[in-house]
Amino acid sequence: MKTELLKRIVEDFVGVFGEEKGVEMLRRKDSVKYVSDVAGLDSETFEAKCMRVALESGAFENLNSYEDYEAASRILGKHTGWNDDITDEVMLVFSEAMGLQVKAKSNSASAASASVTNDISTIEQIEQRLFQKIENDGNAIAGKRFCGTKADELFAEAKRQYLNLWTQEDFQKAFLIFKSAADEGSPEAMLELISLGEKGLVEISDLKSKEYRERALNLLTQRANIQSDSNAMVMIGDLLRMKEFNRISQAFRWYHAAHEKGCPLSACRIGEMYEKGEGTQINLQQAVFWYGISADLGNSDGMYEMALAYEKGKGTARDFNKALEFLTKAAGLGNVKAICRLGLVLDSVSYLDSAKIPAKKYCAYAALQGDADACLWCSKHDVSDVVAKRSASDWLVRSMLLGNAQASYEYACKLELREGPEYMMKNSSTLSYFERASKLGSVEAMLFLGRAFHEGKFVRRNLKKSFAWYESAAKCGSAFAMNKVSQMMYSGVGVERNIEKAEEWFDLAEQRQSQADDRSDDIPRYPAEVVKRWAEKSGK
Repeated sequence: MKTELLKRIVEDFVGVFGEEKGVEMLRRKDSVKYVSDVAGLDSETFEAKCMRVALESGAFENLNSYEDYEAASRILGKHTGWNDDITDEVMLVFSEAMGLQVKAKSNSASAASASVTNDISTIEQIEQRLFQKIENDGNAIAGKRFCGTKADELFAEAKRQYLNLWTQEDFQKAFLIFKSAADEGSPEAMLELISLGEKGLVEISDLKSKEYRERALNLLTQRANIQSDSNAMVMIGDLLRMKEFNRISQAFRWYHAAHEKGCPLSACRIGEMYEKGEGTQINLQQAVFWYGISADLGNSDGMYEMALAYEKGKGTARDFNKALEFLTKAAGLGNVKAICRLGLVLDSVSYLDSAKIPAKKYCAYAALQGDADACLWCSKHDVSDVVAKRSASDWLVRSMLLGNAQASYEYACKLELREGPEYMMKNSSTLSYFERASKLGSVEAMLFLGRAFHEGKFVRRNLKKSFAWYESAAKCGSAFAMNKVSQMMYSGVGVERNIEKAEEWFDLAEQRQSQADDRSDDIPRYPAEVVKRWAEKSGK
């Protein structure tokens, strides 16, 4: 077990919440998720398991002297069944990491008092430590972490491999390790494979996907019922929300059960359901309420959602200062999405001298930690002064492999320009990249395929497939595609003629064209003065 890693975790935790509150929260029995978020660890790694068990044991609720230390050690050993060596190591790591300088008992039976000291007091210091992890070869992945079971080890190894994707070969290695972890009984790996299949990144048969879903549900249900594992309860809720199950009310109950167990992430999931109107009416105020609960409990995802709510004025009044405050807190806890968004915010006002370099650092760090959007950003900006040995093409491929729709479309376009129509007529490999981008939600890729099958330029002409792709793009909000669907329905080209529906699509296209184009709504648009004040205040 990595003592230095655990020390850094607790230092970060105390740094975010302050010394007194940080240590108090660490000693609570529901603190494991917070600690995992700070470290950027998967909650089922060996370190996180040690933390969970140690905190749940209550061993650290009253640790002020050597006698307390011995008592805590006995509590931990009894609660876990660990042998003395493991118990002593975990106790030593936690006491040192929390600044509890417990000395050995002297001959006079006196004990040294424990004291809490910490020099990490600002988010800036945490960020500095985060950015120090960016290495010249672009690999910011932590060293091997040891897990409790073979399935856990394989899943952790697969996640590390997946976060270090730069080539198709890297992706294939990660996929095979995920598959091995799933075969060993890791429900987390099964969920990951299902997700990759749905995105079109790997080929998984419907039968195999169904097997993974049902097996994962059974394993997680056992874990939730037998171990009262709140993280398992959240994953069960995630499974039940899938369209194949569509058991929304049950998912809602599982999230609430996890919330009652003190799981901060569950409140964030409940907020998502209110925001999307899953099993209930869309209620943005309720969504913000639950995101706020999650954020108050220290969950970085909840903080990130609160930042978006304040940024966009959804469910609450728009407040860019509060949005930046929540983004900073989430970034300090290692939330990759928040770090990326801070980079995008700084990039949006990059004409400010104080914003140029930090924008690169934020986006580069997020990219190295597996954020696909950040990788796409790096492919369009020169970040060689932050991360050496990686070209724009490397970043684009990495973004595509991590599942970014726009990157997948741009990569497919590069192949199309390089290979040309004649090659594509004989080889379907390039076309498959456009299909992958379409599955990920790229409207541009859907329109390309619609045109390709309609004109027969890159593939054999197929008007039915052309209509299907145009219809997919139309359902995603493309006014151009709506007009094409209307025309083809009116003429009966590639589809049965239906004048009534053709007119409906025509009306929808007109409405869409009259509205402002909101496809780029996710680009941060912060007032320059607000960002400038924040940057100066934070010492960026």
